[in-house]
Amino acid sequence: MTPWRDAFRERPHRSPAPDRLGAPQSPRPPQPDRRHRRRPLRPLPRLAEHGRKRPPDHRPKRTKRPPRLLRHQRRPPPRVPPPPRHPKLGKWERAYEDRISAAALDLASLEEDAAEIRNFESNFIPGLLQIPDYTSKIIAVGPATHPRHVKMLVNFRQSRQHVLSRPDPPRYVPIIAESVLYNRVGGDPAILRAQIRRLAQAARLDHIHLRVLPRTASEYLALITPCLLISLRPPGRLTVSVSDQLTKSIFVEDENEVASHEEIFKLLLSVTLSRTASLELIDEIASQS
Repeated sequence: MTPWRDAFRERPHRSPAPDRLGAPQSPRPPQPDRRHRRRPLRPLPRLAEHGRKRPPDHRPKRTKRPPRLLRHQRRPPPRVPPPPRHPKLGKWERAYEDRISAAALDLASLEEDAAEIRNFESNFIPGLLQIPDYTSKIIAVGPATHPRHVKMLVNFRQSRQHVLSRPDPPRYVPIIAESVLYNRVGGDPAILRAQIRRLAQAARLDHIHLRVLPRTASEYLALITPCLLISLRPPGRLTVSVSDQLTKSIFVEDENEVASHEEIFKLLLSVTLSRTASLELIDEIASQS
């Protein structure tokens, strides 16, 4: 066996074997080492020759940084006014849009579109029939204690009363408890006297049907809390029930729930004094005060 060292020894050169015709074969040229061979880079084909466009470069472009401005050189961005929240508000309602709660604006908008307004009050004169001094005493004990805010809310309630003096006013049916006619709001009898006179004038209008719930029917006060039933004009034909709580107003549009409120209002209306008797009672109280 040949040792492994003899396999790497240089062997003597042998002449090439003759081919089949007897001529000696040409020596084989030395082959380069392919382990270190590099493939030549093929040039990329031009995109225009193949009818294609160069892909867009998505790398961010370097832009020149604007010079830093001093504080007195900076300009504030232009202020874009927000879109109106209540597109159906009237002209006088838009004046209170940013100062009055959305619930109060919704109530005023419903009254503007109303064909009939039914109102029950067990503690105060209805808001659509109040005088400014009477309203001011009520609002002053609420959350709005600043005189400027009180005056604004009083003006808003007085503006709501214009719905009863327009050329086509809604039919207004207020029911008030008899005890309300004797409540001295603010402790000033002059305010109550002026309010009763205003009530007597309004009760004589054709579209206002004022009714008084007598003291002998006080048990019916437990059936319902103060509320408004506003029936809209066509094409709406919708009735909304509005009731006030301590911090919010509730608008009910469910037909079944509104129907139950209407049944209770009809029941209260059946036990009230007639329109003539209610006006006579108001005139009597006005003459005594």
